[in-house]
Amino acid sequence: MSTSSWQEIADEWHRSYMSFGNTYDASKPFVSVDEYNRISLENILMKWLLRGLFNDDDLENLTLAWHRLDSHSDSVPGLSLLSTKFSTSTLSNGNVKLLEDLQKHNYLPFKHITSAEHFGAYKPSPEVYHGAARRFGLKNSQCCLVAAHLEDLHAAKKCGFQTIYLERHLEEAWDSREIARAREEGFVDLWVGVGGSGLIEVARYFGIESGL
Repeated sequence: MSTSSWQEIADEWHRSYMSFGNTYDASKPFVSVDEYNRISLENILMKWLLRGLFNDDDLENLTLAWHRLDSHSDSVPGLSLLSTKFSTSTLSNGNVKLLEDLQKHNYLPFKHITSAEHFGAYKPSPEVYHGAARRFGLKNSQCCLVAAHLEDLHAAKKCGFQTIYLERHLEEAWDSREIARAREEGFVDLWVGVGGSGLIEVARYFGIESGL
């Protein structure tokens, strides 16, 4: 197979994860993101008639590759700055073990790990946002979600959260028309573009200077 074909498989696997929250059936037993990613990978490989090339150990190692993703260059300094003033936490559809491994792999200075797994639901379900606020004894209006997905922020805003959009390359699932409509609707309180300084810019928005 060509390199482009393997890239297409990887892109399909990524798209599958991106749509997980919307396709999850809450009436069925809870499935972790790790479990879903494994099942999704096997289905994609079968579709491409490649399942026979990989044994169970190979598939497990590929699934756990999500645990070894590298963070953006602004993540550690930006989170360090934000953590001087706020109680910072993840709020991800990723399961707890995945988030813990990503934190360890990248030395991410979150003060807390919060996962949709804690609430038995997946974003954009309102229960995840309400549950996160309850977990820290806060009103929804006292919470701010920083995210790279507009659908996530739209759901959070409807729950009363403050919202900051952190544009990341190849992360946004909405098309250009939906993105333009999001700008018009104004459910994002701060929009940090790809050319910005990421979480460092978010810290600056809250009056925290890096000293650089």
